Amino acid sequence: MSEDENKKLKSIAFNLIFFKNIKVKNNVYLKKILIKRFFELDKIELRRLGVKKEELSNMRRYKEIAEQEMEIAKSNGIDLIFIDDEEYPELLKHIFNPPLYLYKMGGLRDLNQMNISVVGTRRPDNYGKYVVRRIVEELVDYGFTIVSGMAIGIDSLSHEIAVKNNSTTIGVNPAGLLYLYPKTKRQLFKLLVKRGAIISEFPLKVEPRTYLFPIRNRIISGLSKVLLVMRASLKSGTLITARHSIEQGREVYAVPGNIDNKLSEGCNYLIKSGAKPLSDLRDVLFDYGLENKDKKIYDLQLSEKEVKILNLIEVNENKSLDYFVESIDFEVSEILSIMMSLMLKGIIIQDSGGYRRVR
Repeated sequence: MSEDENKKLKSIAFNLIFFKNIKVKNNVYLKKILIKRFFELDKIELRRLGVKKEELSNMRRYKEIAEQEMEIAKSNGIDLIFIDDEEYPELLKHIFNPPLYLYKMGGLRDLNQMNISVVGTRRPDNYGKYVVRRIVEELVDYGFTIVSGMAIGIDSLSHEIAVKNNSTTIGVNPAGLLYLYPKTKRQLFKLLVKRGAIISEFPLKVEPRTYLFPIRNRIISGLSKVLLVMRASLKSGTLITARHSIEQGREVYAVPGNIDNKLSEGCNYLIKSGAKPLSDLRDVLFDYGLENKDKKIYDLQLSEKEVKILNLIEVNENKSLDYFVESIDFEVSEILSIMMSLMLKGIIIQDSGGYRRVR
């Protein structure tokens, strides 16, 4: 077994064994203990970190435990994306105690999309539904991948609008991927798997529990630079997601509403506490470095060479300069000039050492 394979097995086993032992997970993270070294510590050191007797016993069986989980994942078409993999979301790496790996089902291979998180109440009024449709349709037109929690209401509506408009979307499950929640949204799950992905940090056989939702919410916020809160009451899990976003250094936008409407109380409270009012999408686009925001791609005058370049890259794809040099018979200086023109037109942005098409 290679060192990398052994590291992955230990990461899986650590997540399975200490899934409920937050003390151990936080101690290992705060003390910067490598997972490899953790499994080599003696009993005294492990007990000091908060490891319980039955957990010590399971640690000796780490390989067996991890391999069983991997086999279940494989038989259910579920991938495991580890924190060192290229497909692991870069933004998620920088939250407090990020998952060592993610479970993923769906055709979206790379989770490093131009993500934006959209959340809100499970019981939206007509105004809330209108706002979601209007905002999400605009967002996907600019190439955003919609991230949400699949719950009844604003969350599921956001996913559905994204799929309807041929955009990618990521659902974050509040349980293991063998228990997708809520059960009533099976058709949505099929669409998500086809048009994007469903992910979770929880072991496969973990069933939905109330205490898992706030933990899940940190992933919804952690996947994106920006969180949009559409409609929310004061006593809402949506506000927990907003708090995670603030703690993670993300931008939070909230839709302002009628002061007499219960579904406006949460959003108005967030704005009062420092969130930005979501009244104009241009501010959100600015956070992602998008310019010429008022122009649609079909309104722009494109040269024949610009079209050739764009035909080499799909919306939301990120490609290096070398990719274009190898794929088309243009001089490097000419490609750079075309890229600058496309950036000025708001069709392409520079991102992660390459060029990402956003429209």
